[in-house]
Amino acid sequence: MGVDRFVEPGQGPYAVYDTSLGRIGLQICYDWRFPEVTRSLALQGAELVAMPTCSPSSSRELADHLPRTRAVENAIFFAVADRVGVEGPATFLGHSQVVGPGGERLVRGDESEALLVCAVVRRGGRSKPMEPYEVLFEHDGVSVSRSPWGPDDNIGRLNLMTAQSRAAALARADWSRVFDLAVDYFIGMPSWAAAGDPRYQVWMTHTPEGSVNDLAAGVPASVHEKYSYCGDSISMYTHTGTHIDMLNHLGHYGQFWNGRTAEKDLGSRQWLRGGADECPPIVSRGVLLDVAAAFGVDCLPDGYCIEPGDLARTAQEQGTTLQTGDVVLIRTGRMSRWPDFSGYITATPGIGLAAARYLCEDVDAMCLGTDAISIDVDPHQEEGTFVPVHGYLFATAGTPVIEVLNLEELAAAGVHELAFLGMPIKLRGATGSPIRPIGLALASSP
Repeated sequence: MGVDRFVEPGQGPYAVYDTSLGRIGLQICYDWRFPEVTRSLALQGAELVAMPTCSPSSSRELADHLPRTRAVENAIFFAVADRVGVEGPATFLGHSQVVGPGGERLVRGDESEALLVCAVVRRGGRSKPMEPYEVLFEHDGVSVSRSPWGPDDNIGRLNLMTAQSRAAALARADWSRVFDLAVDYFIGMPSWAAAGDPRYQVWMTHTPEGSVNDLAAGVPASVHEKYSYCGDSISMYTHTGTHIDMLNHLGHYGQFWNGRTAEKDLGSRQWLRGGADECPPIVSRGVLLDVAAAFGVDCLPDGYCIEPGDLARTAQEQGTTLQTGDVVLIRTGRMSRWPDFSGYITATPGIGLAAARYLCEDVDAMCLGTDAISIDVDPHQEEGTFVPVHGYLFATAGTPVIEVLNLEELAAAGVHELAFLGMPIKLRGATGSPIRPIGLALASSP
């Protein structure tokens, strides 16, 4: 293909270069057939390998698979710039692309000449993505992990919180700018009901006149004529309204995060370990990724699957840096449908498995949040699955999820970095709990 017209053979080893964008390694298309070349660059600390190519159209299968393979093998970004057009008998392939560490394509061109722009979010200063947790169980493409925080751990990545990280999150907080991120609870509110879970209900247990008439409180009517007594009760599914999902909410083949099983850890009425009562108060740096705004819409289309490139693009356009231990809040705009029951619940936009892996393994987020009823895109991309993103986040990555967040006021104010505070109710053994989160704008926020 005339490669000798553009490059000359060298005598030195493959090199990695320090740039303002990070550590970048270089190779050419001849090299990508040999995994050792990319591996040598990754071992030298390359965060991205850039490869100019003159691939003919006959090499389409290689061009489709090898960049993703090399990226996944080495947990790096892989950028391919391929020639387009025709010269002599050769038609060049084009289809330049950038692939993320999880094998996800962040951007891809076609057969025409073009300038591709892609936001690559570096991993909070990490030279490598998170090391995978030790696998306890694996079958049919799903796995359950052992916690790196010890055999008694039930909260997973919430262990990333420390006294120092909490203090750092609050150090720049502007307590005069408080954003309520929770929804109201009311009869008829959107909630999971199709599977038979109870909707939110509230009823009076004591009323002023009733207390006088039935003496249920055990004091004379004359007393209640003076002291008008009111009381009420509620019932609901624990995953109703703004709530946090604990890691015992979903597992694989009867096994849950850190080896918990129903056989040994579930009582007659609730989990004996890993319930919402073990969830600590969450005080952390929070990041709002306003994906809807990045797309210029009030709400992402029904069933839209948010990809890693969408999250990276959003962060870049906002000027937001993602860091280890962040609470990452994803705005789909679905709250604009609230409180319409079917409009909010059905065919929700959300993240797929590639974006989930990106946020956990590359960004190293501590907790994820969404304004939708579920963080999973609906319908799921994979056939024969049931909320697969939940399964990965809980059983494999140990990542709690907060759903039904009201991010509208935060987004309208243009606040993308915040101090996040969330206090779940200590429901012993529960798989989830209502949570009242607030966001505090940082002193340097708009």
